[in-house]
Formats: sequence, structure tokens, C-alpha cells
Amino acid sequence: MNLKALAVFVLPAFGFFACNNSAESLQTHLSFNSKISKGEKLFEEKCSLCHSMRPCVGSEMYSVTGPDLKMISNSLQQKFVKADGTLHLEEANSFLADYVYFPDQTKAIMEQAVINRYGIMPSLKGSVTEEEIKHISNFIMTIKSE
Repeated sequence: MNLKALAVFVLPAFGFFACNNSAESLQTHLSFNSKISKGEKLFEEKCSLCHSMRPCVGSEMYSVTGPDLKMISNSLQQKFVKADGTLHLEEANSFLADYVYFPDQTKAIMEQAVINRYGIMPSLKGSVTEEEIKHISNFIMTIKSE
């Protein structure tokens, strides 16, 4: 097991267990981390051809055809994390599924300059399932926003 996997699964579980020693709560926490891991893997498989996993700067911006993961995460969090910190994950999942299948300028949540640079993505209907989009959305929503 590599250190990243250890950090993602084991360390948060120990911290969570120390705060709440309920076996059910620990299982729920581990299950959510598993979904994040699956979402990250799916993002790499299904999205990273166009969307970089790391921020692109300077001439790197021209090596990808879509905004990077951080830009996507920031835009989704601005729309689906409310002022009181409440995350509306189901709404985010539904939005992303609709946008990925039926992308349209009127649905876009990126800043206009980003849309001008990259355009609107092509439909991925038939290339990614709703279940996969849900995992990807869960992963994207865990990226630290700026």
C-alpha cells in the first residue's frame, strides 16, 4: 500500500474513530473515502485527457482542452456549497450529470474568460454512466477550494 492510500484511508479513519467510536460511523466514513478514491480513479480515466489533475500555468494551459480540476472544483463549490457551509452534494451530482450529457453555454458555471478559452465541452453521453459521474462529482467536491 502506498503512502497516498495510507493517508486517504487509514489516517482519516483513525482520527474519525478517535472522535466517534461507533462502528457504524467508522464504516460510513470508510465508505465515503472509498467513493472518493473511486471518483479520483474515474476522473483520471474519464476526464484527465481534457482536464488536468493539477493546476496548469503559463504554456501548460495550452496542453489541455478543458479547465483543470481545481478550476472545476472551485466553480462547483461556489455553486453548491452555501454560505453556511452546507454542501448540496445531490444537487451537484445532478447538475454535473446533466451538464456532462447535455453541455450548453446557458448551463456553464465557469467564468466567461474560462469558457472563452476552452469552449463548451462535448457531450459524454454513452461514454460515462450516471453512477460514474456521481463518484467523479463526489471526488471533485472534496478538492480544497480557494
